[in-house]
Amino acid sequence: MNNNNVAIYLDFENLAISAEQTYPSREKPLLLRPILDFATSLGNICIKKSYADWSQKIVHQYERKLVKHGFEMRHLPQTSSQGKNGADLQLAIDLLEDMQLFPIIDVFILGSGDTDFIPLIRRVLSRGKRVYVIGFDNSVGTVIKENCTEYKSLEELLGIDEDVAEDAELGTNQLLDENINKLSGRELLIRFIKNRSLEGPILLSQLKPQLIRLQPSFSEKQLGFSSFKQFIESLKEDVVEKIEADPETGHPQVYLKDLAEIENVGIDKSLQISDFLYKTLRCPKDPTVRDELSENLYTLLSPKQPISMHDMVDHIFEKTNGTIPKITIRKFVFALGQGRAFHYADRDYSGPLLSRPQVLNDSIQGSDEIKKIYQDRVIEVIERKYSDIEDELLKSLLN
Repeated sequence: MNNNNVAIYLDFENLAISAEQTYPSREKPLLLRPILDFATSLGNICIKKSYADWSQKIVHQYERKLVKHGFEMRHLPQTSSQGKNGADLQLAIDLLEDMQLFPIIDVFILGSGDTDFIPLIRRVLSRGKRVYVIGFDNSVGTVIKENCTEYKSLEELLGIDEDVAEDAELGTNQLLDENINKLSGRELLIRFIKNRSLEGPILLSQLKPQLIRLQPSFSEKQLGFSSFKQFIESLKEDVVEKIEADPETGHPQVYLKDLAEIENVGIDKSLQISDFLYKTLRCPKDPTVRDELSENLYTLLSPKQPISMHDMVDHIFEKTNGTIPKITIRKFVFALGQGRAFHYADRDYSGPLLSRPQVLNDSIQGSDEIKKIYQDRVIEVIERKYSDIEDELLKSLLN
């Protein structure tokens, strides 16, 4: 049994907005139970705090559940026209105070993707504590994923999203190509082999924590494998020599090859990024398709009549005679929503994000502006995931 003491701090408004963007067809998509189950797996939960302007509808709907689960709800009213409420600052102050007042806390769980928390994470780690970051993949930057004890994807905790499910039904794969996934995991395992201090086999149960130390965002499920054992087995006769049961305990042991025996196969970064762009984000490769989508959407929205994103997708799918996959249209429309191309016609409207009536922003006067907002949003997502991407490569992929 794990006897660690755990404290949870949720930047709740940040998480609620990201949850709606990840699961736009669901009502109240941010589920608390899977988050608490994950925290319980790390030890005994001693502190539970959540931060938001609770007068805002997007978070107000979760109040009952937060109370039921015993969260202390810290209210931070909006203090600027941009909707800022100082939740990140108050969260940081509370966490540092709690670390000082309650030295028995071993594990801190931070629910946010804001890179402003990097100095806070460094401070907590310097005290010999562990920091687990939870968040939605597209709203958590690489910097924060790689500078904590472990990053846990909320998509992994809460379940598959609608677009991935639709891809599965179509027989396509929204995640990165299987071969690229395997190479990414292979590269991490080789890093472990280069730096390990002991020769000989390692228990399978001990290998994963070692890989997470090297790369806190590592998850075999993100690479397309259902279990860590399946991931390791996929590398047999390559990086892995064999997997055998320990004669004393019966637990599986992994025998790794020496570096000299491993073939040098690198990952083509441009191929990895293009797979993410075209398969995950569903960005149309052909610029004329992006033009067509922009023109159809502007024609539909320019009369300034309220219409839901769900109806936008259906309208454009019908208008293009089904020549563009519906999932591509949905990703396009939704990227524009994230890029603030339109706004809610009625802020008091409840229900899933895709069903809420939207109106085109007055500042948009043509389809070229629609296309630019879409492209800017795609660039933002790619740069968040691949912080070291070169501008020339990004331009070549989008032109």
